[in-house]
Amino acid sequence: MFLSSCVTSTVYKHSREESIQAVFIQGDKLYAAGPEFEYEFNGNSVIRLQSFLNSTYKNKILFTTANFWDYTKNTNEIRGNYSIYLDKEIFTKEEVDDLVKNYKFGIVNVLGTEGTKAMNKLLPDRNINKPLLSGNYYLEGRVVKLDNRDELLEKYLLKKPLEVTVESYGKEVSVNGKAILGPMLVAPAFIMWGVACKTQGC
Repeated sequence: MFLSSCVTSTVYKHSREESIQAVFIQGDKLYAAGPEFEYEFNGNSVIRLQSFLNSTYKNKILFTTANFWDYTKNTNEIRGNYSIYLDKEIFTKEEVDDLVKNYKFGIVNVLGTEGTKAMNKLLPDRNINKPLLSGNYYLEGRVVKLDNRDELLEKYLLKKPLEVTVESYGKEVSVNGKAILGPMLVAPAFIMWGVACKTQGC
């Protein structure tokens, strides 16, 4: 007699909303804190981002987007991309050249899906065909627990929180139709939308 089993697996996800209440950079690390989780990112992109935020161009941010996800089984590790968009038309040629050469911004004539969604949501009256400048920062990090959370929240509290969609992924394995749930990945991904401080008061 031969016995056989049918094993299938299905990837599923859960989503919830979270508000990022504080963001700050310390050395080559960027920290973001919400009501449930704190995130730590590091690497050259954080240094590049800090350089931009120390410039006068930071006051001209039109809007930002961020996408974070997890490709590993380590529930604490996350990856992502943070993008800053500027209105190209308000800068001189010299300033555009400076942004491209020294801050690694690129000229964007056609927005991608995430950028289009963000602009339609945050700046619905803006002509989508107007050229933009975009700075992209690839981030690597992890979910952490900050010991001095309350002190940091008070010091770096945003005037208006950044609304975040947190996506958690897991796997459901079925043996002969009986489901066995795999471990959930805690906060492996989140999508963050933001606008300029001058319009959002951050």
